[in-house]
Amino acid sequence: PPPPTSSPLPTYKKVAVGGTFDRLHYGHRRLLTLAVGLCDTRTGALLVGVASDSMVANKSGSRLIQPEAVRTGAVVGFLGRLCPGFKNGVRATRLDTPVGALTTDPDIDCLVCSSETVGAAEKVNE
Repeated sequence: PPPPTSSPLPTYKKVAVGGTFDRLHYGHRRLLTLAVGLCDTRTGALLVGVASDSMVANKSGSRLIQPEAVRTGAVVGFLGRLCPGFKNGVRATRLDTPVGALTTDPDIDCLVCSSETVGAAEKVNE
């Protein structure tokens, strides 16, 4: 039989992804890489929501979570190295609620989720 073929992932005009992004690790880098891969890097935009300090204050171990500015800097730095030509298409934003801009920005046409963030994504579709 012929080998299975794979088709390219679709691309979207405006992709959103969000999370706490504390101590940027392999799972975070994988999620962000997928988000970039789904974004039309010529004309599209990637919106990255980083949970605010006040939003993570009630999380377990919150006193160990890096400050929002450090987490945001790590995300932006990683994306700049991952796709330097797309740097102007990336916008980091503060998440003060689990759904962030998802309910207010009608241009978002793709949401990238992890097992930790899928619950918030499902709320958007309600």
